[in-house]
Amino acid sequence: MNTSNLLHRGLPILLIWVAAPMPLWIMVILMFVLR
Repeated sequence: MNTSNLLHRGLPILLIWVAAPMPLWIMVILMFVLR
């Protein structure tokens, strides 16, 4: 398996991994800020 194919397949997965818990991150940050 070549690296460009792996990157092309892995990048959307990585983006989903980062984007999925975003509301959770925002809630945690707001809790810390508004304390």
